[in-house]
Amino acid sequence: MRHSVNMFRDSIVVNFIEKGIAARESDEPNEIIVCCPFCHKRGKESPDTQYHLGLNTKKNVAHCYRCDWKCGANAVQVLLGVSYQISNLDLAEEKVKTKPIWPKDFEPLRTFGDYWMRKAYSLVQSRGVTPEQIDKFNPGLCLMGAFRYRVVFPLYDSKNKLEGFSGRTIIKDKQPKWYHSKGLEGSLFLAQYHKRDSIVVTEGIWDALAVHRGLKRVADSAALLGHNLSDAKLEHLREYKKIVFWLDPDAAGLEGVIDTAEDLLYDTDVHIISYPKEPGECNDIEVREAWLQKQPWSWMAELRYKANRMCL
Repeated sequence: MRHSVNMFRDSIVVNFIEKGIAARESDEPNEIIVCCPFCHKRGKESPDTQYHLGLNTKKNVAHCYRCDWKCGANAVQVLLGVSYQISNLDLAEEKVKTKPIWPKDFEPLRTFGDYWMRKAYSLVQSRGVTPEQIDKFNPGLCLMGAFRYRVVFPLYDSKNKLEGFSGRTIIKDKQPKWYHSKGLEGSLFLAQYHKRDSIVVTEGIWDALAVHRGLKRVADSAALLGHNLSDAKLEHLREYKKIVFWLDPDAAGLEGVIDTAEDLLYDTDVHIISYPKEPGECNDIEVREAWLQKQPWSWMAELRYKANRMCL
């Protein structure tokens, strides 16, 4: 009986999310907490971002303890009829921020929690991320704002200074899959830095974490946020004796690695991995196998031609 009650409550939360209403399960059975869509309309200076509205799904009644909005019957139906999306307001705030600020409702990932925390942890686990990596890279869950319903990774520079955040949606088919803080295009997610003489540069965070698992004792790893690097990040890579590119086997990835590699070629030992699978799809053995198949960049002179042909 308790399981069916929780499933009913979960389904209501999902319906709220799809309507743009921030909601999550309460610790109490039959209870949901909601970011009240009425606070701003009822004279509060800012929208509710702290889940002040409590809803009892069994009695179908609701009460906001911030603006005192009440609904004595059919509360679920009334709330589902509200046109409201808190994320639009927070996205506007995100555009004017100059320094990275931790999202207001960032919660570190954990194996227990409500529907969305369990869903977020399940996604990360399905991509092979280990508990040790979760402790090291501190991903979290956001349910509001610019990173709404995303697993969020903090990104640091080579001096361990926070640069921003990158979030992957946990809602099926939602686009874009990855959302980065403003100004992070051309930056790097550093999975392991300044530990080895070589670094493997991948295209995505899942990829960099896969390389980190497979090659931690052999090479450092990082992920491009985009297909090309900024000049500052190129200088960071030049500190390595060997740079190995392993990007996705598509036209954008090929063109990006060509442009970046040619910028580094004259003063750095540049290699490339051509492997039939993306790094994030490989297990540890396959990652090490791909590493052994790396080739010097000079052997891949025909790659630009191949990339151009793919774009036709």
